[in-house]
Amino acid sequence: DLPIPARQFLPMEKYIPFPIQYRRLPVIHMFVSRGCPWNCSFCCTPFTWGRNVRFRSPENVVKEIKHVMEKYGAKEISFWDDTFTANAEWLTKLCEQIQEEKLDIIWSCFARANDMKPKLAQKMKDGGCWEVFMGIESVHQDSLNVIRKGLKLSIIERGVKCCREAGIEVRGLFMLGLPKETPEKAKET
Repeated sequence: DLPIPARQFLPMEKYIPFPIQYRRLPVIHMFVSRGCPWNCSFCCTPFTWGRNVRFRSPENVVKEIKHVMEKYGAKEISFWDDTFTANAEWLTKLCEQIQEEKLDIIWSCFARANDMKPKLAQKMKDGGCWEVFMGIESVHQDSLNVIRKGLKLSIIERGVKCCREAGIEVRGLFMLGLPKETPEKAKET
């Protein structure tokens, strides 16, 4: 029920991404969901938005994409949702709708490794995704266990591979100084 954000009250020209986070300017930042089903010890999202993920409808998201393309000349969308890939059915519909509407837009998002499957990664690529930010955190299973990441290293490797095979760039997000992490383990990560 929420309206499209009132970007007209913001100095939009000042909202630029980091140099490695875009391909085409202007980039518009968007949020299309709230919540996260996971319980990582370092994250506030489940406490802030809850553990149930609620997505705006694909139609609503496409409406906003069209709006920012028309009003701000957007050529790229940067989705900042914590769990953008949590619902494969929703994401598939969004990608299909972007294609059906023939929108000349590319986008990036945050992805969780266990969500990434070859079919979904290809659907994302076909729908305009060029880059995902993936929370890898550490290359040590014991560190992942300490932070309650809920992933095995093999699943992370598979998720990265799915994206790369579909032609999507992966930016790994890592954490240093985790509990019980030694300087040697930090260097390995």
